[in-house]
Amino acid sequence: MKKRNLLLMLILAIAITSCNNGGNKTSESGTEKNEMTKALAKKALNKSIQNVFLGVPFGATYEEACEKLPQDFWFDKRITTKDRLSLNPKRGGKISFGGRAWDHLDMYFSNNRFYHISLYSTHKTKEGAMSDYNELHSVISQKYNMTDMPTNDTTKYGYTVGITKTNQCVAVQCYSYESVEHERWIGVFLEYFDWNFEGISEEL
Repeated sequence: MKKRNLLLMLILAIAITSCNNGGNKTSESGTEKNEMTKALAKKALNKSIQNVFLGVPFGATYEEACEKLPQDFWFDKRITTKDRLSLNPKRGGKISFGGRAWDHLDMYFSNNRFYHISLYSTHKTKEGAMSDYNELHSVISQKYNMTDMPTNDTTKYGYTVGITKTNQCVAVQCYSYESVEHERWIGVFLEYFDWNFEGISEEL
């Protein structure tokens, strides 16, 4: 597998994630990316980051993930693809993870290997979203070394990241986006990545 620049991939991944979740994101300047890279390198290194979610480890195949996930989810077929499982709780409930209740869950795959998860809650007001974001930020910062990222994106209200030297990262974000129903929401996102399983061959 080709060597990657983790910090550059992380920055690109966060931007891609925002687009995957329906947000209309503005591009970030080269200066901003450089500042983000410097901040990450200095402040946000961790020895390890969680790599198993709802019984599904990073590196699992699409089929293995479907088998291991709890049965109280339904797949949102409007946006579920071979590279993305988009899940909602049944019966108007919530997804329980990390002692918190979430509205939605997305799992991303590269060459049929699970490498990225995004859990998020939705809000109609910025005040409610920021209250949720600040609480989540506090909880995650007690577990991992995190650093707040600067951004020129006017739809992004909060953004903090932690990484490891072995190509994993965790991110907490708050930003405005448009849903598939064309409704405007503000989401609070908890995301984990493992780039060791991104872009690799299916033949492990």
